[in-house]
Amino acid sequence: MVRVVRVLFGVYMAAVLVVTLWPSPQTTDAPRWTQDVLALLDRVGLGMSVEHLEMAANVVMFLPFGFLLMLILGMAPRPPQMPARARRPLFEVRPLLHAFVLTTVAAVLVSGGIEVVQTVIPGRVPTVQDVALNVAGAVLGALVVGPMLALARRVPALRRRAQAGWSPAT
Repeated sequence: MVRVVRVLFGVYMAAVLVVTLWPSPQTTDAPRWTQDVLALLDRVGLGMSVEHLEMAANVVMFLPFGFLLMLILGMAPRPPQMPARARRPLFEVRPLLHAFVLTTVAAVLVSGGIEVVQTVIPGRVPTVQDVALNVAGAVLGALVVGPMLALARRVPALRRRAQAGWSPAT
């Protein structure tokens, strides 16, 4: 499963790099598809400007970054288990917090790196705002996965306890 997620992450990153590092035409006009999307959003009552659409696109573009990288880091082998009689919390926060911090730092570095490279690409305009919005998207993606991983880690332990006759009341 981790291998599949890693491959998906690699394909996703290749697509992001193509989209963000491909030279842009030297024009200030919005592409035709942008106008179509804005018209559709306006029809459903979500009217917005080109600038707002670009901001939303920056957030959405990095949602998979946080989601997939958090999955990869969260599914990595864990250190040896605590002794059986030691009381364990319902959710193992530290490994997931560690994965969350690494995902966030990676998002800052990747997005920042993209913006630095864009300084020498014709038609590209790097901004700190893009980095902030990309990181926000990655954080949102990671926040979606975090609780799912925490529960997935606890299910086997809860099953073992239930089979042994353990209940929360005891």
